[in-house]
Order: sequence, then C-alpha cells, then structure tokens
Amino acid sequence: MPENTERDWVLPTEIPFSELKGKDLEECVYWLLDAMGAKDLEWRIGGAGGGAADGGRDLEAHFFEPDEEGELRPQRWWVECKGRSGTVESQEVKEACNNALAYEGIDRLIIATNTQFSNPTRDWVKEWQRTFSRPRVQLWDRAHLERYLSRHP
Repeated sequence: MPENTERDWVLPTEIPFSELKGKDLEECVYWLLDAMGAKDLEWRIGGAGGGAADGGRDLEAHFFEPDEEGELRPQRWWVECKGRSGTVESQEVKEACNNALAYEGIDRLIIATNTQFSNPTRDWVKEWQRTFSRPRVQLWDRAHLERYLSRHP
C-alpha cells in the first residue's frame, strides 16, 4: 500500500506577487503557458541590463485553436512580462502594441504584470484594437494571473 504523502498546494492568492518581477515573473508565465498547452514555447532571455535584445517579447508560443470551419489553426502568441511595484506605465503597453505591428504573423499579444494596468491604458488598448484587428491584445494583470494559475496549477 502506498504511503500517505503530503502534497504541497500552491494557492495563487498566496503567491508573493509583489516580489514576482523580471526573470521570476517570466518563469511563472512560462510554466503557466506550458500548463495551458502551449507548443514550441520559447523563453527569449535577453542580455544584461535594461533594453535586453528579446525582440519585443519575453516569451513566444503557439496554441492550436479552431477556425471558422472547425479546423485547428496555429496561433502565434507573443508575451511581454512587466514586473512592477506599481501600475504598469502606459507607454510600456503602447510600445509593446506598436512594436508587434512591425512583425508579421502574430495572432495574440499578451502583456502580463504582477500588478495592474490603469483604466486609461485599458481604454487606449480598446481604441488601438479597433484600428488594428491583429494581433489581439490581452492585458493579464495580477487578478488574471491568479485566475489562470488556479485553473492551470
């Protein structure tokens, strides 16, 4: 008979989000995408210092989603992680969105943070999305990360 082993559960609300910045936030999102079923998952670790050459994304992955006819079609996701102690700067989100336009074939741009986005930033993304249908932009704040981590531990 197997021994009773104690399981260590991680409750998303107990994750120290205020300390989850830089490489730690990227790693957390990397493993979340893996648990969500990402394929060809690539962590684009840049060089030292700010302005690391990651090409506008920290993570890149493919997901397979059904198209209008029900056929599975690969979706190319770019993920930018913004670990902060306060609200993510609006300019950072704008730069990420506009940078993604320079590359062909990006279906979804995720901007993930351990904190939150301001309402004006969210409004700007909605307006930007009306002009540019692709890539589809999603803002993953702390609440989103907690929810996704609950579904995909």
